[in-house]
This record gives sequence, C-alpha cells and structure tokens, in this order.
Amino acid sequence: MRTPRGVKVWMAAMALLMVVGCDARATQDGVHGTLRFVMDPADGSRDFDRPVAVGSTVILTVESTGERRLNRVRDVSVSPSNLATARVVQGSDDQIALIGQQPGAIDVTVTVDGAGEVYSDTVRMTVEYVDRVEIRHQCVDGPEAAYLVDRPVFLEMDRFDRRGTQVVGYSDKGTDPLRGCQVVVDPQGLSQDVHCDEAHLSLPGLRDPISVYVDVIPEVSTNTPEVDVHFIFPWELDFEPNPHDLRVGVTSRVELYPVSYNEGWPVCTHLDLYVYIDSPATCSGPNGELEFAVPATEMNEIQLRGQQYGICEFAVFVGDEEFLFDAYVD
Repeated sequence: MRTPRGVKVWMAAMALLMVVGCDARATQDGVHGTLRFVMDPADGSRDFDRPVAVGSTVILTVESTGERRLNRVRDVSVSPSNLATARVVQGSDDQIALIGQQPGAIDVTVTVDGAGEVYSDTVRMTVEYVDRVEIRHQCVDGPEAAYLVDRPVFLEMDRFDRRGTQVVGYSDKGTDPLRGCQVVVDPQGLSQDVHCDEAHLSLPGLRDPISVYVDVIPEVSTNTPEVDVHFIFPWELDFEPNPHDLRVGVTSRVELYPVSYNEGWPVCTHLDLYVYIDSPATCSGPNGELEFAVPATEMNEIQLRGQQYGICEFAVFVGDEEFLFDAYVD
C-alpha cells in the first residue's frame, strides 16, 4: 500500500501555506499590471507558468489589482487565434475558459467593466502537446485494483510536455476527453465518459461488475503499464488480515485493507463504514461509543480506544455486508 495522492497533496499544500501564508494561489499579473489572473489546478500546484495541454480547458479567474473595481468580464481574445480559444464562463462575472488547440506561445487579453470604466490586460501563456502520461491506482502500485459498482473511479494521473513539465487543463464537456487525456479505454463505449485534470483520470461508476482497461495512446510515452479497473459488488469484498494492538486508555487508528474476495485485488474505493463494538468491556469508539459511523476516507481507517486488557471484538459494516475483526488490548 502507498500514501494516496490526496494525502500527499494536502501535506504539500499545508507546508506551502506555512511558508507563504493563506493566499497561496497560482497567480500572474497581466503585462500592464491592471488585472491578475488566477488558476486553481486540481493538483494544488501554485505554478502559473505550466503550459496548457492541447485539447484541455483551463479556468482563469480574473481579479483587479490595486483599488480598481471589476464588475464583470466583458470580452476575452487569444492571439494567435489558432493556438487556443477562449470564452467567458457562462453565469460568471469573473472567469474565462481557455482551450488549448495547437502548441505555441499565446497572449490572452481580457476586457472588463469597472466602476464607470472599461479596461484591459493581457497574460502570456503557452500551449503544448502532451508527450508523456503516467496513470496509477490511488491505493496500490500494481496495475490491478477493484472498485465498488455505482461509484466513480479516480485514478492518479500526471501529464507532461516534451520538456518534462507537467501540463494543466481538464477535459471539458464538448471537447474530446481523450485528446487532452491521451488515453485509450476498453470498452470503447466508455470513452466519452472519461475525464481528466491535473491530478486524476476519472471513470464513471458502473452498475455491472465488469473490467475496464486504461492505457496510454501509442503516440505518447509512459513509465506505467496498462491500468486494470475491476468493478465488484459489495458482497465480493473481503479484508486482509491486519494485526493491530490497542492500548488501555489510548485511542488508536486502525487501518483496514479491503480486497476482492475471489481475486485478492486491492479495493481502492473509499468506503463508508459502520462499526459495532461486540466486546464493550475491552474497547469502544474514541469517545466511548459502542456503535458509530465512519465517513469514507482515503485510508479506510477507524479509531478504537482500549478500555481494559483482553481481546477487542468488533464488526464493520459496508452497506449490508458485515465483517468481523478482533484486536489485542494490552
């Protein structure tokens, strides 16, 4: 098992916040200094200078600098116009959507209405082809993992240009998701439901227990093998043995390792758990509870508190499925 990206991104974001304060955003002032452009990539990076991936969309929030007012974005244009397209986001007063079309350097010019004035500024960006893609399961290094049916799947994903720089952008509605994501999916019928951004490749939740295979297109390099996603029913769940001891008077984190019952694939779905304590004399929940719900977390973990020496017996429910566990309390 390995640390999921969500945990690593959170840790990196917290470290960055301690260094630069609360306004840790990917920002760039326009060339005239009248507008500021803000990007919020899914991987939490604060580097504004990363190139936009061809076929992907980037949302930029536009802010005024100094004491000038910004009431709404009036217009946006791109030069050269064949390298990217841009539009004001529908229903928004301060956001624009930029879609990479061809590699090259671009100027994005935004015109806004202020308090009784109209003014503009330009931000310079680049567009690049995706040259290398890495795709991984979130909970395991190997190529195969299982996921519960009816829940969307999020695979870790990194995309790089020819210089090895990570690109930005997500696959938007109305664009070909595989053009920006640079992957092939089997069954092919799922292709239009596949989306990607700076951190993840997402697949729709499926009702049937089938396998989906995701691979990088032949024209793009990769260091990771094909990723196999196996959808399973809840009653096909099992848990790996995980010896864990509790201590009297101490609340401990107990991580659970779900696997598929038949094949033993690691299960990467974040599970909503319900815990029943079967031996209340020896253990409880963190605050003395004998039954409690645990919202889904990336680590699929619960917290138990040792009450007295002996064996802690507890049951964990995933939906209607019950799984029995025990732990020593010393």
